[in-house]
Amino acid sequence: VLLILGYLLKQAGAQFSFDEVLATAKKVGMGSFLVAGIWVLAQTLFQILRLWCLLPSSPYLTFEKVSYAFSLGQFLNSFVPARAGDVVKMMLVSEHKKPETLAHSAGVVVSDKIVDLASLFFLVALTSSGALMGANWLGRYTNLLVIGIGILATLLLVLFFSRKALYARFPTVVKFELGLKCLIDYKTSLPALLSSTASWVCEAIA
Repeated sequence: VLLILGYLLKQAGAQFSFDEVLATAKKVGMGSFLVAGIWVLAQTLFQILRLWCLLPSSPYLTFEKVSYAFSLGQFLNSFVPARAGDVVKMMLVSEHKKPETLAHSAGVVVSDKIVDLASLFFLVALTSSGALMGANWLGRYTNLLVIGIGILATLLLVLFFSRKALYARFPTVVKFELGLKCLIDYKTSLPALLSSTASWVCEAIA
């Protein structure tokens, strides 16, 4: 990703030198670069496991298939706006390219994002994030958290009470909701949450 970004910057006329990048790497130490690279690979592996845990069991959805979908999606997210890589993930993990299965895959991809954020919040709460935000960060951000939870709860209630109308107008919403149900199944959500937590830990170490 760094090499491609450097090439694009150079083509755009920006002042970018691969020699300077190499010189910086030497100052840091190639050993440190190698260790950091190993931790980044471990982070990516746990991210793939997170998505794989949330997806339904299927001969089509092999670990290799999910790895390819996730890696390509993350790569595109680095260069394409509007999180287009997530759309690619959704399409690649859909066994049949039909609205129903695409909607189900979209629900799983959204669930993957929710688990990712939940694990990050868990780690921040666990460590109190004292080094970055101060030991009393929770007290200072209580109002913001309450407002955010209130907005989310209101949205969920509106969706719950209007679900029949949504089902009638948009039949694919049923499949999207089915994709979200992996969050309430501890056999899928718990391993996904553990994998996501491990990925954040690997990123912090790297």
